[in-house]
Amino acid sequence: MTERRRGVSRRGLLGIFGEGLRELRDTAKAVEKPFVPPPETKPAFPRRARPASEVRMGTCDPHGRMALDLRAAPLAEGASIRVDAVGFPVPVVLVCVNASHFAACATTCPCDGSDVVWSPEADVLWCPSCGSRWRLDGAVVRGPAVRGLRSFVVQEAEGDVRILPA
Repeated sequence: MTERRRGVSRRGLLGIFGEGLRELRDTAKAVEKPFVPPPETKPAFPRRARPASEVRMGTCDPHGRMALDLRAAPLAEGASIRVDAVGFPVPVVLVCVNASHFAACATTCPCDGSDVVWSPEADVLWCPSCGSRWRLDGAVVRGPAVRGLRSFVVQEAEGDVRILPA
């Protein structure tokens, strides 16, 4: 006579595991919660804006060029100002590099939206909030910013400055 093994048959095993899987699925459905998006994160650095004394309004002509008259209040060598004009794509930071050379870039830091300022000692534009630095052609010198600034062509003639989109 052969001895029959006692234990659980295949069919019994499937029944035990099948029951466990059904319980697990039912528990997961009971615990399931609706998706709630994470709260909007704020930038790590607070946005900084230039003082109103360093902001000037320009005019925009039908060809998309910004004009600024510096005859009444000239820009000192090594100084910078923010220039806004209705109809121009973005506000710009205008830098007087020397008596015969001006440069202009977009004034908003891509990291946190702060106004960038000119540092004549380091010869770079920098963000006072995050510390990023750019050359006057808009290329990144040091991060955390990974995107460059948009640069503009500047024409100056006897105190009349024209900023052209590049």
